[in-house]
Amino acid sequence: MAENTSLDYEPGVLRVFQSKDETKAFYNKIAKVYDLLAEHSEQPRRQSGIRKSQTFDGFLQEEQQHSKREGDRILNTPSDQTSSGLFRQPCC
Repeated sequence: MAENTSLDYEPGVLRVFQSKDETKAFYNKIAKVYDLLAEHSEQPRRQSGIRKSQTFDGFLQEEQQHSKREGDRILNTPSDQTSSGLFRQPCC
């Protein structure tokens, strides 16, 4: 094995003695093992995120339905009964 020489322009960083293809092959090889190990710890968090996302989607759908109902209510209210005055007819 080659000696561990430090780069002069980056102290503490060791020179790499393998090609990009060798590095890629190594990481592809260990990826399967990493996935197996990570699955155990990451699955509960992933499932929690999915549940929260589904809850939030349901909340958004309810809010959209509420907004539509409220908009329909305002549009169907006679102009003299609206609280904001935006839909009132001119008096003269």
